Amino acid sequence: MWAGTHPVENGYIQSFARPGGNVTGAAWVGPEQSSKTFELIRELAPRAVNVAMTFNPEYPFAQRWLDGYDRAARALGMKLHHFPITRAEEIAPALNRVAALRPDVLFVSAEAIQTTNAALFVDFAIKRKLVIVSNAGGMVSRGAMLCYLPDGTELARRMASYVDRILRGAKPAELPVEMPSRFQLIVNMKTTRAMSYKMPASLLARADLIIE
Repeated sequence: MWAGTHPVENGYIQSFARPGGNVTGAAWVGPEQSSKTFELIRELAPRAVNVAMTFNPEYPFAQRWLDGYDRAARALGMKLHHFPITRAEEIAPALNRVAALRPDVLFVSAEAIQTTNAALFVDFAIKRKLVIVSNAGGMVSRGAMLCYLPDGTELARRMASYVDRILRGAKPAELPVEMPSRFQLIVNMKTTRAMSYKMPASLLARADLIIE
């Protein structure tokens, strides 16, 4: 695995420490991602209270993700409002409901239906000068203002060592599954400028990648 999601729950491994079968590697998210994402949202939008989050309820373990983000939002005095999307034709109606809420931030979750239709979300946000963030690299490259996610390149480098060890005779069942240790903060200044929003200098200083 280069980026396994919930590998224990999905039955790929028995445990992170002792995978127990023919699958090992790295999981995609770390336990701190939810809280760190909302800390960055608070920094980007200090007065934000209501956060609209679009998500696919059919995505495996979607509720577990939502629960984590709910806790992170509450800890910082924000309220997360859920807007389910399972098919592309549901995007426009969902965004109409978001518009009626008039939130301070739009959070577009990492899911194929949404990332492949990123332009709809970004255009919606720009027209309303609405802060838009995501936990998907594909969303920020297409216009979301901010994204915080594991460093996929670093994970790939580490997985190369697993391949080497297995080819030399190591058993996957005995190689612990790793969690990400390095994360990336990506900022999209093109969208930020399009809505005349001032990106905090503190975020720019810490950004690993700035999309101009």
